[in-house]
Amino acid sequence: KKYSSVETLQSEITQLIQNNQFITAISLIRHNLVLMNDNIDHPALIFILAVLLDLNEWSTADQLFKRIQSTADQGTIANASYLFARYFYSRNDYTNTLKLLDGITNDLPGDKSNQAILLSGICLQKLKRHRQSIKVYSNITNRSSFYPAARLNTAIANIRQGWWTDGHRDRKSTRLNSSHTDIARMPSSA
Repeated sequence: KKYSSVETLQSEITQLIQNNQFITAISLIRHNLVLMNDNIDHPALIFILAVLLDLNEWSTADQLFKRIQSTADQGTIANASYLFARYFYSRNDYTNTLKLLDGITNDLPGDKSNQAILLSGICLQKLKRHRQSIKVYSNITNRSSFYPAARLNTAIANIRQGWWTDGHRDRKSTRLNSSHTDIARMPSSA
């Protein structure tokens, strides 16, 4: 079925997902690619892109992402790149995650920017680029909910570099100044 409104399409997709009708939702998205291309900056496209990635519908997601990259505004591009970065991160593809996060953090809303910085630092650590990760973590604001995780990861990076004193100080500071209980894990919120 073809829709004339992105809002109506989003509503229908939401209902289909809630009813576990995933194949129908993907089919509906595919049949309405022209509508999405005509409304490339609409916020619903980020939701639709997330649905495609969550359902591992790579081909359609990639097609929509390429269109976003070529014609959308910078905010939409940043949000779409962030979704793809999380997709690659969940598959342990740290190199592509870093490529997608490069240069978009200033265009992401709210604390999502700090989460993207944290994700970049984690990827650098996974790639054994600890010194670079320390510099990246320092860009997370101390008011961010991701700040304690950045401090802990900085401590770990210092320890892995052999800078035991700096790492121990950072770890101790994080433990004493944090009310967060599970700061070593990458938060799952998008």
